[in-house]
Amino acid sequence: MFAGLRLSSLGRFTAEFPDADALHHALARWNRRRLAVQAPGDDWQAQLNEDHKMLRLEGAFVEAFREHVAPWPQTSRATPAASSPGSRR
Repeated sequence: MFAGLRLSSLGRFTAEFPDADALHHALARWNRRRLAVQAPGDDWQAQLNEDHKMLRLEGAFVEAFREHVAPWPQTSRATPAASSPGSRR
């Protein structure tokens, strides 16, 4: 199975974001909006609610990914020299 297919099932999906592709596109749009230079708007409370929702979805994906990769160090057969920074595998 391709790694991308395994990762496509990680996270908390909703009717609004039914899969990883939809979630990541929404996260990209959200980050573009929230990181843009702008003056505070009258709808700051709605934006705060949106930020809260997106942070929870992003956090759920990160935690699912962490759980997915947690077993990898135990199954790795790399030697300490092979896994040091700057080494090539």
